[in-house]
Amino acid sequence: MSLISDCINLAAAFPGLFSGAIFGTCCDESLEHTVYCTNNRVTQLLTALTSLNLQNCAIKGPIPLWLGSMENLVYINLANNQLSGPIPSNLGNLTDLAFLSLANNQLTGPIPDSIASLVYLQTLRLSYNQLSGMIPERLGNATLLQNLYIDNNQLTGSIPTGIYGLRTLRYL
Repeated sequence: MSLISDCINLAAAFPGLFSGAIFGTCCDESLEHTVYCTNNRVTQLLTALTSLNLQNCAIKGPIPLWLGSMENLVYINLANNQLSGPIPSNLGNLTDLAFLSLANNQLTGPIPDSIASLVYLQTLRLSYNQLSGMIPERLGNATLLQNLYIDNNQLTGSIPTGIYGLRTLRYL
């Protein structure tokens, strides 16, 4: 088993991984991946993944609900795709998640309040979507949050005061 350094076609390895998704070349060589392959067959179970980087893959459709059950994920990058629909609230079940990027998609609806329960979350990138509603007040409880990118959405209201009290926050 070796760490992948080139791109694999996930659609061939996991038919129906994302409903209706079309995968192409989608690796960022500068990032470390934790999917392993041998002869183009993925040998680790998806549930064992700690890092999922599928940015720039032309993925279409909603974020699958099963993503919220991949309990070992620490890093999720689904930026720069064509994902649509709401952000699943069960992403709040990923208790070890430190990095979540869903930026530059077509996501709609509110930012789920459950995101605030991610106690290890350091970076949250939701920019350039069509998210609406207010920023969850509980997001001020994400005490390790360093980077919060929520610009270029349709969010309303003011920034919750708890966010201003985050000592680790470097970028808002």
